Amino acid sequence: MRNKRIDFYRVYNAKPARTESAKKRLLLLLPPAALLLTLLIMLGVMTVRYVRLGAQIEAEQSYLSDAEVTAQYARYQSLSEELSEAVARRDALAQAKSAADSYPAVDAALITEALGAAQTVSVDAYSYDDAGGVLALSGSCTSASDAAQYAKALDALGKFSYVGYYGYASQSGRSYTFTMQCILQEAAQ
Repeated sequence: MRNKRIDFYRVYNAKPARTESAKKRLLLLLPPAALLLTLLIMLGVMTVRYVRLGAQIEAEQSYLSDAEVTAQYARYQSLSEELSEAVARRDALAQAKSAADSYPAVDAALITEALGAAQTVSVDAYSYDDAGGVLALSGSCTSASDAAQYAKALDALGKFSYVGYYGYASQSGRSYTFTMQCILQEAAQ
């Protein structure tokens, strides 16, 4: 028996060359194969993400069902409500201060001026409501027309936007008592 020697290079070169149709078939199969491979990779990535997401949801649910976390959340809600109430109180106080600041200060000079207009009446008592800017006066006089003249004199001062004269009551025919409310004008802005 004889050893036969095979020359692979000569055999390779002796095969007929690939034709153009074989190359075209290969090029036609390449894009669908690449698309299929891309789809398989995307499906694998989505599966991994889905598994991770499920694990994260499960971990979050177990965290939220913990009694300590629930207590902390309830405390947070309570503190949030307290904060909201405190902010509302602060805003209400700021609004009240702004309203009070819009009226001029009732000082001794204004009281003296108001009392000084009383030439024929005697002012027995007065009070001032800072929230509404209302000066309330009560007094007595010897004539019913003296109280009305006092109301006109207060109005003439120009310090009040409204002077309310609520009449008089006779005390044994010799003395008359009256009440008045004066609302201060808003302070210039």
